[in-house]
Amino acid sequence: MLRIGLVMLQGARHVHMAALRAAAESADIEIEIHELRKAGDLESADPHALVFPGGESTTMRLTGNDPASGLLPALFAWIRADSTRTILESDTRFPHNP
Repeated sequence: MLRIGLVMLQGARHVHMAALRAAAESADIEIEIHELRKAGDLESADPHALVFPGGESTTMRLTGNDPASGLLPALFAWIRADSTRTILESDTRFPHNP
């Protein structure tokens, strides 16, 4: 089971969840998607990978650094702790058309 942390600072949550589920089904991989809003969510989810939905960076910075959330500092610490971890950024406004 692959645990994916979906960073919920901003972005189209349902679109990203649907895309992740479709990709997992296509690749025959079982996944759990954990919505990350606060630093504690990251700790309890213990994800194998993170997905950062695209959005307006100022809003994400303000939201993620808010003391009530503390999510951005926790995410940066998680990333720095293991350089082999997978981090994905997405922007559903510009779908890829092969």
